[in-house]
Amino acid sequence: MLLQVRSRVAVAASRTMTSAGGQVVFSGRVTPAPRTLRISAAKGVVLEWRDPVRHTWRPVVNGRLRADGTFTIPWTFGVAGLTVPFRVVVPAEVGWPLLPARSRVIPVRVGG
Repeated sequence: MLLQVRSRVAVAASRTMTSAGGQVVFSGRVTPAPRTLRISAAKGVVLEWRDPVRHTWRPVVNGRLRADGTFTIPWTFGVAGLTVPFRVVVPAEVGWPLLPARSRVIPVRVGG
């Protein structure tokens, strides 16, 4: 029997405006949590940004879920003058019952 579980991703940003060199921490929760599914290994999540030139979503950094389903991903901005849309994705992984899912989009303005 194949078990597939639809997950939900909630995410928040420590701030939505920063400057070049500033850090924003993306934190949230994936439900159901791995512990709820009685899975002991860490599940990966991916912070993505929307490339303003190619208009495609690109991975920025990988993170890991804790057993309770929470995650924290810090990101430091190297350039100014952009508003960058971010989201967190639960990717498909072989052997995991969680189906792919995406969070809402959070735009972050990076001033000069």
